[in-house]
Amino acid sequence: MKTQIIIFLLLLATYSAIGQTNLEKQNLKGNILSLTQSIFIAADSVGNLVKEKAISKAKYTLNTRGFLIESIVDNPDKYEFYLPEKSITTYKYDADYKIIETIAEEGQETMRKKYFYNKAGNCIKTKTYNQKTKSLIDKSEFKYNSKNQLIAENNVHYNDVRNRIINYDANNNISEEIWSVKIKGEIEWSSYTYKYNQNNLEIESVYKNEDQEISIVTTEYDGNNNPILKTSEGTTCKYKYTFDTHYNWIKCIQTIDNDKYMITEREITYL
Repeated sequence: MKTQIIIFLLLLATYSAIGQTNLEKQNLKGNILSLTQSIFIAADSVGNLVKEKAISKAKYTLNTRGFLIESIVDNPDKYEFYLPEKSITTYKYDADYKIIETIAEEGQETMRKKYFYNKAGNCIKTKTYNQKTKSLIDKSEFKYNSKNQLIAENNVHYNDVRNRIINYDANNNISEEIWSVKIKGEIEWSSYTYKYNQNNLEIESVYKNEDQEISIVTTEYDGNNNPILKTSEGTTCKYKYTFDTHYNWIKCIQTIDNDKYMITEREITYL
């Protein structure tokens, strides 16, 4: 179970490597038009890694300003990683490149999400509809402080309610997130606290729930701000990269507890 949690966290981090804002924040360099990413479970065969199972393939397409305009994700192992088996999402922006709508096709369902902003340009509300039935399935409201930092979120998904409170450190990094979730009448509480290095990269996250169960994830980075080691609950994951001429990694080998392996390969198209 611990290994599955680590792999899940790593996979989510891989997906988030393409953002809806600029590429520098995602540690990607150059004028990228598209990125195709394939993830495999691998095994050691007489000192050589052999791909055993494809678990995900995703293609991200960006415009010339570096904003994500389409993502296509195939995830056949959806039960293990809790992600849709297949999804196609398109992103729409206004003249100031604020995202105003996403349309996500997941199997037979199509979800349309709309974004609403205040005069300061902060997103204050989102609404997600089932495009076929026109029914509202998800609604979020957001609050900000005087620095335009997000400090609170209220989310209603069908009848489930989630609330999040966010605190920041002196460098404007998120230092704490406090969650309360109401599902089928039951309220659950949890929190995450974060620490960062001098480059404002997250080096530690601590999860704690109402039962005082604690999980700590630590991360180390190389000189290019890529993670090279993650540890959690006695599980370790090491990263080894191969880079292209733009210094973006195009292959990552993840070694978990020295006996489990994942290979992520990237194909990057530049402008």
